[in-house]
Amino acid sequence: MDIEGLGEKEIDKLVTEGLVRHFADLYTLTEEELASLTKVGQAWLAKRKKRTATLLEVESRLQEASPQEPAPKSVTNLQKAIAESTVRDLSRVLAALGIRHVGGQVAQVLAECFGDMDAIAAAEVEALVEAKEEKKKEDMEERKKREKETGQAEEREKEKDELDKIGVVIARSVDEFFRSPSGVETVARLRAVGVNMKRLTPARSGGKGPLAGQTVVVTGTLERFRREDAEDAVVAAGGKATSSVSKKTSFVVAGADPGGGKLEKARTFGVEIIDEAEFERRLTGGG
Repeated sequence: MDIEGLGEKEIDKLVTEGLVRHFADLYTLTEEELASLTKVGQAWLAKRKKRTATLLEVESRLQEASPQEPAPKSVTNLQKAIAESTVRDLSRVLAALGIRHVGGQVAQVLAECFGDMDAIAAAEVEALVEAKEEKKKEDMEERKKREKETGQAEEREKEKDELDKIGVVIARSVDEFFRSPSGVETVARLRAVGVNMKRLTPARSGGKGPLAGQTVVVTGTLERFRREDAEDAVVAAGGKATSSVSKKTSFVVAGADPGGGKLEKARTFGVEIIDEAEFERRLTGGG
């Protein structure tokens, strides 16, 4: 779910201490449990415990207990990040479920084809594969339309179309997950804690938009976008977001601490590298 401040180290500790046994347990963690993840939080807990004990000793002389010291900012920030993750797009939730063969790209295609979790869960294997074929046909028609409008043939990617990723093997894996007791329980528990189950990101704009026909790679940390949100913005603007640089890449958006390999490849292929400000300008049609 890409929760800022909650990496593998923190997850391992939560699991080891028995605080998280299931994906959905992340959304019921208390302030004290989150504080136990860091030294700053642990110090705050120890101080609060000591203060509470002192207050109990003099309780008879106190009319009202004074306010508790607020939790460290790192703890409140983590609480906020966990809460914000409940409104991620359906594709992000799907990718986080741990379904075999389903990564970010396949999850995005599923989200676009079906629109909500219930529709995916109810779909038969054949329906999953057919949805892929229909989407592939739509994309081909859109590509031909763009070629007709521009009078230029678009270069084809050598790799298989992303939609080809949803073959029978992956369709069966998705079907098995949603029909398994653990899959049913996972979706039910996530729904119960308020995790979004519908597509929020605008669907592909049908070849229209300021980035129509362009392939974009985002690398590094941006100030106003999470990387996933930047990629969604590319798609909403009619473009295609990919994770690797090739000769077909239109431009690379580079934030702070970008992946050196991607920038090096971009320079080798002569691909344009732009900053976040220019990226925002192009999203609004200023490119």
